[in-house]
Amino acid sequence: MSSKAKAAKEEAPLSPTKKGKKSTKGNSPKKDPKSPAKVKSVTKAAETPVKTSSKKKAAETPQTKPKEKKTGPYEARWKKAMSIFQKFQPGLGHDGTGLYGTLTAGTMRTMIERCEVVGRTHVDVGAADGKVLLGALSLGAAHVYGVEISGDGLQTKFEGMRDVLAQSHSMGASSARLACSIDICDLRGATVEAWLNEVFNESDDTEITVSAVWHGFNTEAKETLLSACARSQRVTRFSLIGPAKRDYGNPEAVIDWVGQQGGACKLVGDDKGHLSGSGENQRIMTFEKTDAGSSPQRALAFDD
Repeated sequence: MSSKAKAAKEEAPLSPTKKGKKSTKGNSPKKDPKSPAKVKSVTKAAETPVKTSSKKKAAETPQTKPKEKKTGPYEARWKKAMSIFQKFQPGLGHDGTGLYGTLTAGTMRTMIERCEVVGRTHVDVGAADGKVLLGALSLGAAHVYGVEISGDGLQTKFEGMRDVLAQSHSMGASSARLACSIDICDLRGATVEAWLNEVFNESDDTEITVSAVWHGFNTEAKETLLSACARSQRVTRFSLIGPAKRDYGNPEAVIDWVGQQGGACKLVGDDKGHLSGSGENQRIMTFEKTDAGSSPQRALAFDD
């Protein structure tokens, strides 16, 4: 029972009659004690702010600054690409969702923009269904290539998305390809450009940017990826996404390993990221090569 209701019950004997007639005293400030609901509603109405006070309160309260609206020559194509991806999800043959989730659109865009893909060839390692490839292509990459260890269903899905995007936004001479059933640890090439030649027969001289959601990569795969970036003469930037607590989960470890492989790099981006379906915050680490790379001092174990 509410305190107001109790108060009303205790005041009941003071009423002049059991029927609850109004008091004839003109100076009585109290309402009928048998009508607590009326007292409550009057009190509530008095406490409810009118529109003018509500506006005043909103003006005085600090507001979170809204995100700036993205603009630029690639914005329409980006929106179209993400719309296409949503229509294809869960997709043809496979939904492309990794063991730890899939990149949110915001995280993916941060990674792509950090890589500075415009006019360059972008390579995504562990590309799943090619979502990153579609995003990089829409944001100005000259060419996009992805390698994925899983089966061919993902390749079919990516090609479908790519072809739909090309219907409304011309790709020109851009190449956009995804190769499945590819384990980078089994490739003979020692550099990222050597992988492109081996897998796609690609041999142009554009600069290369690389991305990988390497949460789930084993140690051998991580070392292989970093070595290929370190030794490359075309890689300019590479971006890695994964929890900081994992192997090679901090910038210092990455920089150290790249140095051991004859390369040099510096951290140019350290952002928070998210994978949908995963409650664990991710880290987007982006590195810029500070040398032209070098050839390996010894042959890889995969060479004959």
